[in-house]
Amino acid sequence: MYRLFVGALVLALVVVTATTKTAVAREDSKATEAFKELEKEFLTKIRTVAAADRPDLLKEYAKKFLEHAEKNAKDPSAFDAYIYILRMTRSSTDAGDPGVKAMKALKQGHTKSPKILSNPVTLAVLSNRGADGADYLKKVIEDHPEKKTQAKVAQALIKSLESQNKLAAQVKDNDDAKEQLEKQRGKEYVKDLLDNVEARAKEAKKYQALLKEKFADLVVDLSVGAKAPEVVSQDLEGKKVKLSDLKGKVVVLDIWATWCGPCRAMIPHTRDLVKKMDKKPFVFVSISADEKKATVTEFMKKNEMPWTHWWNGSSGGIISDWEVEYFPTIYILDHKGVIRFKDLRGEKMDEAVEKLIKEAEGDKEKKEEKKKDEEDK
Repeated sequence: MYRLFVGALVLALVVVTATTKTAVAREDSKATEAFKELEKEFLTKIRTVAAADRPDLLKEYAKKFLEHAEKNAKDPSAFDAYIYILRMTRSSTDAGDPGVKAMKALKQGHTKSPKILSNPVTLAVLSNRGADGADYLKKVIEDHPEKKTQAKVAQALIKSLESQNKLAAQVKDNDDAKEQLEKQRGKEYVKDLLDNVEARAKEAKKYQALLKEKFADLVVDLSVGAKAPEVVSQDLEGKKVKLSDLKGKVVVLDIWATWCGPCRAMIPHTRDLVKKMDKKPFVFVSISADEKKATVTEFMKKNEMPWTHWWNGSSGGIISDWEVEYFPTIYILDHKGVIRFKDLRGEKMDEAVEKLIKEAEGDKEKKEEKKKDEEDK
C-alpha cells in the first residue's frame, strides 16, 4: 500500500508537507518563526541529499526538532515539531530516542491541542506508532474539549488497533516476516504485538460502540459490519453514478491511482477475478484518485481493465468522506450493502468474494422458494 505516514515512505511524507495547506492560523511568535525556518532548512536538504545519507539527515533533524520543542514547550509550534519527529523515527524502547521523548511529551502536555486535526497526515502518523500512539489517542478522546476532534481521533484509534492486529496476523506464522519486523522495530515490540491481539480487538469494538453512541452525527461508520455510506461519483464518460444502484450485488470498491505501484500490480489478478465471476451477482468498481480523468482514460488504453470504473479526483468525494489515507484502499460489500471485509487482495479477496456471492445466491433462492410457496397457496 502507498500510505501517507512514516516507514518506507518517510521521505514522501515529509515532502508532502511542502504543499499541504493547513487551516491553522499563522502565529507570530518568535518560536513559531524559528520552527518555520527549521522546517524550511530541513525540506531543502532532504530534497537534495543522496539516498544513502537520508537516514543520518533524519536523525540529525529529529534532534533539532526535539531541541526546538523542548525549548518552546508552551508554543503551538512544539506540537508541530513533535509530529515531525514521529515522522522521522520508528517506535523504540530507548528512553533517549527523540521519538520516545516526543510521544511522552505529547501525552503529558498536548492532548488538548487545537492542531490535532490541522494537518491531514497527523492522525496517520500517530496511528502508526503502535501502542504508544494508541495510548496518546485514547487520552485525546478523554481530554480534548472539541467533540469533532474526539470523534476523528476515535476513528484513527480504531484504525490503529485494527492495523496492529493485521500486522500481528501477517507475522504470527511467518518466521521470516517476524524476524524482519524484529530487526526493524525490536523484539519487545513484536512480542507486545502478538501478545495483545485479543485486547486490541476488544478495544476496537469498544471505540466502535462509542462512535455509534456519542459521535454518530459527526463521523461516517466504515467499520466491518456497518452499512456502507452512499457514494456519489461519475463514470469515465461523466455520467453520475451511485453506490446504492449496485445493491443486490457483491461489490469490491477499489480506491486507487495510476501512479500507485501496488494498485497497478493488482490489475492482472483483478482481471482474472472479474472473468471468473462473470454472470455472478458481482461488480468490481475501481474509483480513481488521479487528479485528471484523462490520466485514467489514457492509462486504460494501454492496460486491459474490463470492469467498472469511476473517477473521483485527488480530493473531495469518497477521498475525504471515507478519509482515504493510502492506495489502494479496498472495501468489500455484501449484496445488502454492508461492509464485510477491508483491504484484502489476491487470494484472500477471491475467497471473500466467493463467500459473499454464495450468501447472495442463497438469499435469492430462499426468496424464490418463498414466493413459489405463496403462489402455491
